[in-house]
Formats: sequence, structure tokens, C-alpha cells
Amino acid sequence: MALENGAASEKTLLSQPPGGERHGVGAKGLSLFTVVWFIVGATAGSGLMGLPHALLQIGWVGVAVMIALAVGGMYTGHILGRCQVLIRERCGEQTELLRYPYPAIGHVSYGPKLRILISVFLDVTMLGESVVFLLLAAENTSAFLHDFHVHVSACCLMVVIVVVLCPVCWCGTPKDFWPLAICASSTMLIASVLLVATMLEDVPKRLASSYHVPFKWDKFLMSFGTIFYAYGTHPSFPTFQTDMKQPQKFTTVVLVSFTVISVVYLLISIEGYLVYGSTIQDNLLLSVAPGPLLSTVQVLITLHLFCTFVMALNPVSQEAEELLNIPPSK
Repeated sequence: MALENGAASEKTLLSQPPGGERHGVGAKGLSLFTVVWFIVGATAGSGLMGLPHALLQIGWVGVAVMIALAVGGMYTGHILGRCQVLIRERCGEQTELLRYPYPAIGHVSYGPKLRILISVFLDVTMLGESVVFLLLAAENTSAFLHDFHVHVSACCLMVVIVVVLCPVCWCGTPKDFWPLAICASSTMLIASVLLVATMLEDVPKRLASSYHVPFKWDKFLMSFGTIFYAYGTHPSFPTFQTDMKQPQKFTTVVLVSFTVISVVYLLISIEGYLVYGSTIQDNLLLSVAPGPLLSTVQVLITLHLFCTFVMALNPVSQEAEELLNIPPSK
């Protein structure tokens, strides 16, 4: 009897949004293809520019690390997706628009204490990541304006960017701002293609003089952290999955997304390592020769950061709205 009451309590908690109303994604849910755009856009971001330098520090071992972390990311993404499906099977289909889906997994597994702990970790991680995106976007915008003799500090631009993006952050769930996912992914993919072309132009000037440092164990942990960060967007996965039309196929989405991401990562990292060698800066863009292509890449990356700022902040915003009893979007 106690177990039945506990299960009923969990079902009520997970299926009832604020105000006692039920809601679901229904026909407005995201397709598999759209969720691929979300994951690619949220993952392949600022971490990409640091991968060639990480590869420089540990040599070709870094390629094996990237592949291993990609496989690990696929597996853990699959586990998260499976957990969401199990919650639906146990607590009903009305869990599709949970506003805190990741902490909900902890609640069903071990109770409210674990849910609170996961919420704290999730909020700190996503807020910190959002701040990084905001800082990078402000610095890139300041540098871009400086080229046109418009001098505005990155600190002032941070305020402007927040004011401009604030209304977009009011969108309820990923289904409400799916164009941002397409923009984030497309800008990064186009920027990657242009970056490859720019590095190819540098081959005659830089390849012969490049020097590749030998592998050193003391650099391994730092490089591992850089590569790990480039794959670290799992906190957003349950939020994307809750808006899917077919959440049970989330594993397929993860496999496709991480395959695309890994191809981009390996291509940029290996080419940058081979072309620039020991002259690679922490940020790859600082190693590339200035020119129209590089300027275009910087603009595209800045647009990408604007989009990922909103995407990274959304799980935190949804949970804050839940705590404040703000009704969900229809």
C-alpha cells in the first residue's frame, strides 16, 4: 500500500504543472531533425576553438581522447534518454513538458533530496556556461566594432546584449525558439567550413615551419579538460527531449548529433595541429592569418554565441518559473 501511495504521489507531482492544469507537447513537438540541430548547436560552440591547442599539448593521443569522449557522450546521452522514457512509462504521458526534467529523474530515482542536489549542480553549470557565452560574445562584438573605428567596451556591450536577448529568453521551452537552434548550428557549421578554407590558405606559409611538441603527461589533464568541455552539454538534453514528438527515439538523435560534432571537431583539430604546430594559440582564431574569411568566421561565431546563450539558460529559466508558479506556455 505504501509503495502504491508513493508511486501515485510521484505521478501526481510529475504530471501536474503549476495551477493544476495538464499540458502536453502534442502536434507542436520537435522533430528528430530539429533536435539534432539543437544538440549540434548547443555542443559545437566555444570549445571548438581550443581543441587544436589541446591536441598540440598531448599529440595524436588527443585524437583517441576525442573519439573516446564522443563515444562516452553518446552512451550517457542514451542513458539520459532512456531515463526519460522510463519516467513516462511509470508516471504517464503528461510528463512531456516537465519544466525540470533532469532533476525529475533524480526525484523519481531517490526522492526530493537528490532532485534538489541535481538542481543546484545543473543551475550552477548552466548559469556559468551562459556567462562564458555572454563574455565571449561581448568581446567578439567589441573587437568587430573596433575594426570599424567604433570603440565600445565589452562590459558595456554585455549589458546591451542581455537587454536585446532578454525577450527571447522569455520563450517557454525549446519548441518555442527552435529557429535559434538552426541558427546556432548553421552558423557554426558554416564557420567551420570557412575556417578549414582559411587554414588551407596558410598551408604554404606555415606547414613547413610548424613543429609538433612531444607528448607530455603533465599536459594531459589540462587537455582532457578542454576536450571534455567541448562535449559537455548533457544538462540540456532532457529539456530538448521533453519537447520531442517521439522522445523514445532520442538515442538516434544523440548518435547522429555526436557523429556530426565529432567529424567537425576532428577536422578542425587535426588540420590546425598539422598546419600551425607549436605556434597554435589557446584560441585557434588568433593563429589564423587576418582577412575577410577570418572576419566572417568571427561574425558567425558571435551569432552562434548569441543563440547558445539563450539555449543554455533555458533549463534554468524553466525551473525558476516553476518555483515562482509562473504558468507554462501553451
